[in-house]
Amino acid sequence: MRGSGEHIGQAAQDRARGPYGHPFHPILVTVPIGGWVASVVFDIVAFTGNDEKVFAEGAYWLIGIGVIGAVLAAVFGLMDLLGIPRGTPRRKPRPNASA
Repeated sequence: MRGSGEHIGQAAQDRARGPYGHPFHPILVTVPIGGWVASVVFDIVAFTGNDEKVFAEGAYWLIGIGVIGAVLAAVFGLMDLLGIPRGTPRRKPRPNASA
């Protein structure tokens, strides 16, 4: 019989996985990357184009989408990490993009 701590860990792991059993974290990390890259493009267009206000506001919203996406990706990444059983060789997290 499982202890209550294991049950909570399994429930978190089940929520972190999609309907087909694949984790959400890898796909969620693309949201902030895309939002922030698109905001740079919008800033460049706002700087060089005729309609500065529309693209500047779009860049502002894209930065916000990127921040929200980064928080969600971090939460789901932590849920994935906590779902790895103790004693697994890759249990120790590696810092992402730490170069």
